[in-house]
Amino acid sequence: MKNYFIVAGVALLLSGCVSPAQRAKNQEEIDASVPYCQTEKQCKVQWEAAATWVSQHCGMKIQTSTDSLIQTFNSPPNSPTTSCTVTKVQGPGHQQAFTVHVGCANIFGCVPSSKDMIIAFGAALKNAGAPFQPLHVGVQFQAVDSRGRPTVVLAESMGLAVKAVESGGRAQMAGLLQDDVVTGMNDKRIRTLDDWTDTLAAYGPGDVVTLKVRRAGRDESVSMPL
Repeated sequence: MKNYFIVAGVALLLSGCVSPAQRAKNQEEIDASVPYCQTEKQCKVQWEAAATWVSQHCGMKIQTSTDSLIQTFNSPPNSPTTSCTVTKVQGPGHQQAFTVHVGCANIFGCVPSSKDMIIAFGAALKNAGAPFQPLHVGVQFQAVDSRGRPTVVLAESMGLAVKAVESGGRAQMAGLLQDDVVTGMNDKRIRTLDDWTDTLAAYGPGDVVTLKVRRAGRDESVSMPL
């Protein structure tokens, strides 16, 4: 199971009357509107929200809808009516991204504007995904093999080595230490970052999880309140 990252943004085709400063400001607003997700459940909900948003707010009807593409029919010539395309693409690391393109076939621009629609799209997906946002516990991991060497091969991974612990975070308060290797959470085996994220997503504030930790050659249990 993978982490995902949802992006709502495209380079806007702005008319010549827009200054470079305004164009840069518009792009900053779009970048700030970017929604994201970190669990399969959250991403599924937001992808469904994307399809709903396109059907309700784009001027053209949906022509294609799959698990990686939502695309409307093209706008008719000389029309400000908007067409939309949402595409799933590979993002940084284990993440995946969704890009939204809003356009029309009118030299005077779209109605509503592409910028306004992109920002609204981002807000809709953020709202949809908010209830499924995983908890931040303040720890950075690296998957390692039985000799403590970094690995990206699932079959070789013994667990997640703690590389950094955030001061004042849940992990520090629970007693996790740098170089600890987390191998489990409650009854779930933890070998990858995806394992950690997906398992943690099943719990919420007020829950307490028990981490299985390999520390200085010994197996220990660490209780971490969330």
